[in-house]
Amino acid sequence: RKSRLIEKQREGEVNEAENNLTTAEEARKDAENAREALEDEAGKLENDIANGDDEVKGRTEKLGSLNEHKAGLEKDLEETEPETEKHGEISRELADTISNISMEEVAIAKATEKLAADRIKADKNKKQVEAATEAAEQADNNVNLKRDELDKAVDAFKDSRDMADDLEREAEDQANVLEAVNDEIKHKEKLLEEVQGSYNE
Repeated sequence: RKSRLIEKQREGEVNEAENNLTTAEEARKDAENAREALEDEAGKLENDIANGDDEVKGRTEKLGSLNEHKAGLEKDLEETEPETEKHGEISRELADTISNISMEEVAIAKATEKLAADRIKADKNKKQVEAATEAAEQADNNVNLKRDELDKAVDAFKDSRDMADDLEREAEDQANVLEAVNDEIKHKEKLLEEVQGSYNE
């Protein structure tokens, strides 16, 4: 009876180990999902930074061209007779160019600001990815640990079940031996009664 109680206790330990393994596997899955999400975000930030670099570079080059054009227009304006049609055309073009330069400078400032913000996000994201990777590795190690614990619990359960089975078989064998001995005693008692009867006669 005691061995069956031990077997039942070991079975409970197996169930607990299975639950612990399931919990650990869910935690590992959550950790891997979190890491993948952060890695996806890292990829998007890399693209945003690359696009931002390209945009700032392109706009800076365009700004350089506009400034060169402005310088050329200012030179042409100096060399053109005031109050002529050509002077007016150059003045209007110069005004448009100055306006375009201002817009380009604003656009570069905005793009540079966004780029700086994206770089800060990327640095933060990098640290988060590292932490998430470490958490995923720890979760994976925990799953392996819980799997080992389950294997040990299963082995202990099988050993206790085998022991209980062996003890039951042994008890049955002993019961059979006892029954045979009792039968033999009854037989001997019967013989003794017969002998006693003969003796009495």
